[in-house]
Amino acid sequence: MNSNNTRIKLNSIKSKKLNPGQGGSLPVRVMIPKNTFFRIIPDSNIETAVAYHNNHWYLFHSDISNHYAGKLKKLSNATLYQGITDKGEEFILPVVEPWPGYADSWYNSLQNIAQQAQDKYIKIEKNNNQDCYDIIDSKRIIGNTNTQSTLEHVIDKAFPDPYYVDYDAHTLLDELYID
Repeated sequence: MNSNNTRIKLNSIKSKKLNPGQGGSLPVRVMIPKNTFFRIIPDSNIETAVAYHNNHWYLFHSDISNHYAGKLKKLSNATLYQGITDKGEEFILPVVEPWPGYADSWYNSLQNIAQQAQDKYIKIEKNNNQDCYDIIDSKRIIGNTNTQSTLEHVIDKAFPDPYYVDYDAHTLLDELYID
């Protein structure tokens, strides 16, 4: 798909760092893959702002995230990575920065995994004893496994209209607003 046909433009979601501590199945899933081999597409990521609420990931337009920084619960800085499973399913891996006072071990382990998964398929699991993700298996990449989709196209599919916060009247803003 031509990136000119996408609804979400990468320059509209790339935002400055937020001030931390303030503040249905989708066509492409936003997930931390479990029980499957996956890889990350090299150099296909973006730093932005997201919120996880009621079992859904929400993506924020940079104007909205900058305006509401410190005023919304759950609004966090994140790096979104374009990934693909060994079965060819595209997904977005959200690596969310921890809020002050929360362990950064989950973030650090997932950030490390995103880097390691750029040259091989890996399988991970949660390690609740150490508050991190562990690589439990890996395998070489065989053949051409690159996707033809651009990051912009995959993000556009992963965040349909209800999950893309790009205007002040979006209902999520009322739900997450800090009184």
